[in-house]
Amino acid sequence: MLDQDLARALDAWLSSAPADGLALAHLVTRRIRRAGRSDVPAPVLDALAGIAGRHRGRDPFLDDYLDAVLTPHELALPLLGRILEHSGLDAEHLAALLLADVVRHETRHPDPVDPAAGRRRARRAARVVWTVDMSLDADQAPPAAPALAWLEHTVLPTSARRDEYLVVRARQAHHLVGTRPPLADLLGRLAGGPAVTDPAVTDLAARRARRSAPVREVVAA
Repeated sequence: MLDQDLARALDAWLSSAPADGLALAHLVTRRIRRAGRSDVPAPVLDALAGIAGRHRGRDPFLDDYLDAVLTPHELALPLLGRILEHSGLDAEHLAALLLADVVRHETRHPDPVDPAAGRRRARRAARVVWTVDMSLDADQAPPAAPALAWLEHTVLPTSARRDEYLVVRARQAHHLVGTRPPLADLLGRLAGGPAVTDPAVTDLAARRARRSAPVREVVAA
């Protein structure tokens, strides 16, 4: 069971030399994705705080990850910044990968209650991807770079709400690109901000959102 694997990993990190930080992050992220950070038991959080204190400085990526897990409402921005620094990507392309992750998430985990809502979330995320680069697939996977292996561990929802995954990714991407048009307008809407006001932005995104065959059925307008 997942919790048994996580318990063994926590014991190992608290009692011996550190092992693989990315493997620990994988177990913790899976536990959080089950029902959100608010559902993580206090003993697990206490153990993670102990690991963060005991091993700080050994793996900067793990340090940033644990800080994000242990800080309420954290968007994992320090970890994203470290990933950006070591990935070789510019901010806009990293933002595109964040929204492509939403498309993959919605494709692999269809909404059992409202499938149409899941397709809408994927379509809206795909429009951001193509606004950055029309040659990208809507569900573009991160390149094989060590820093980008941490990217999947930067979504740490507080609850199990289906739309929170998209909102978190949109807010993270908005922090990366700042006020650069047209992305800022699209991302502001995805993150709960004002609606897109420039028709040229939505027209451009819609045209590009029809170009990716692998997920055409999911993101079709």
